Amino acid sequence: MAIVKKKTAHAKTSQKITNALIDGMAKHLKQKGVLKAPKEIDIVVYIYWFLFAISIVFLLKENKEQLPIIIFSSLIVFAVTYWVTKKIKQGKNWMRTLLLVTTVLNTIIEIKQIASLDANSIFTLVVSLILLFLLYSKPSNVFFKASSPSTSQLIGNVFKFYRKYGVKITLIIFAFFSIWLTIAFLYKN
Repeated sequence: MAIVKKKTAHAKTSQKITNALIDGMAKHLKQKGVLKAPKEIDIVVYIYWFLFAISIVFLLKENKEQLPIIIFSSLIVFAVTYWVTKKIKQGKNWMRTLLLVTTVLNTIIEIKQIASLDANSIFTLVVSLILLFLLYSKPSNVFFKASSPSTSQLIGNVFKFYRKYGVKITLIIFAFFSIWLTIAFLYKN
């Protein structure tokens, strides 16, 4: 019995040492600019762009009469998709967490459609689970851990960013929504 406990303890210690070495090597490679995103992250990025293309095709197919609104909305969604995929490729752990939270909230909101076996909701759920599986796989975890700053650095960067760009970003968001509402109002009349 004591031998089994020693072997188990030894195996756990060996695993901890291996993980520490992998994490340390990943941080070193990231600092040297050599660490690249694993294939799981590349697949996530490809899936996001594929979903963007599919959504545009379906919107254009079903709503040809609302073309100006679709084009404007597509530009906004393109910008958001570009930003999300860029941050994921950079290994930003906060973006990975944000995607997890939005996926869980979306699943909770669409639970009624999923229960009624709505094909679109089930497809969205399956793709979301695949994306989360890839984002939280072992190679992805090592990549994000090596790429992300500490929490204190992150909070400091948020405050610096807000002091520098807070008012500008608020005005840009207000302008986008104003233009969108104006286009929607003019198109409706």
